[in-house]
Amino acid sequence: MIHSHSKPTWMRIAACVDAENVDIFFDETHRKKVNAAKKICRACPSMQQCLEYAIRHQEHGVWGATTTNERAKFMRATRRIAQSTD
Repeated sequence: MIHSHSKPTWMRIAACVDAENVDIFFDETHRKKVNAAKKICRACPSMQQCLEYAIRHQEHGVWGATTTNERAKFMRATRRIAQSTD
């Protein structure tokens, strides 16, 4: 966990900071919660940085308007493309 005083600016201004129920970002078993979290993400000025952070740190939950599974699929596809161009 990152303490608030050491959080980068993009984390401090992220739309999820003011979300009423942050649990929606971490409960990927309910489609309605995932969709609600993604909606907040899509309006967030930090969406790209958040996505990059989640990929780099292998975070779980909705980050940068993507789920854990969506990021895993993206990373697998990226590795396949990289391997096919070698």
